[in-house]
Amino acid sequence: GPQPRKVEIRLERPMKKLFWNSFVLDDELVQAQANVWAVLEHEGMDGFDVQEFEQLFSEGSFRPGPSGSAALGGSRRRMRARVFEESRRRQVCIMLARLPPVETTVKAVQRMDDSILDKDQVELLLSTAPSGEELTLLHSAAQEMPEKDKGLPWDDAEDFVLK
Repeated sequence: GPQPRKVEIRLERPMKKLFWNSFVLDDELVQAQANVWAVLEHEGMDGFDVQEFEQLFSEGSFRPGPSGSAALGGSRRRMRARVFEESRRRQVCIMLARLPPVETTVKAVQRMDDSILDKDQVELLLSTAPSGEELTLLHSAAQEMPEKDKGLPWDDAEDFVLK
């Protein structure tokens, strides 16, 4: 049968276990470029960042949780300070995607402008509003952030809640 075309990439750290079945594509299908794997085969792996891959998917990779200090998250392009658990951060980010731009939303709330936010958007804001505990945790993290990290921007969810 067909043989794998890529050499095995050797990583420095053990990766998290993925549960999937490997497969090998027929040469005809690859030559027709009728799937994403064929496109990767054609374009090569020049843009593949092995270090970022290891950071994100190694067994010992850092996942932020509820802690007293800000956690760092994001990619190597933009480091962001995080406090919220991942599920809560996702919830706020999904809400943000359903609202006008952050600055517009903040101004609309401050002015109680119903021409910008409709009833459903206001209800979404109310249902996703941070608890007192989350606000306390966020403000504590901001105060405890080391001086060297003070210039580090907040992740989108934390930034919106702080505004």
